Amino acid sequence: MDPPKTSFQQRLRTLIGERTVSGFARHVGLSESLVRKYLQGSEPTLSKARQIARRCDVSIDWLAGDQSASRR
Repeated sequence: MDPPKTSFQQRLRTLIGERTVSGFARHVGLSESLVRKYLQGSEPTLSKARQIARRCDVSIDWLAGDQSASRR
């Protein structure tokens, strides 16, 4: 049986933490409006997900919600 998955949206909220959405957007090199769309449930393209993962030093599998993947 596969481990349960958490959503990209939940993982993104974890990465944002105590930062503002605009501060996080600047950190990852995306527009604030795009990050807000992701927080509302939109899914990123693979290239945008990779960009977020790379800038936050997490694995793409973890960011995608794979419970068996390590954060890094």
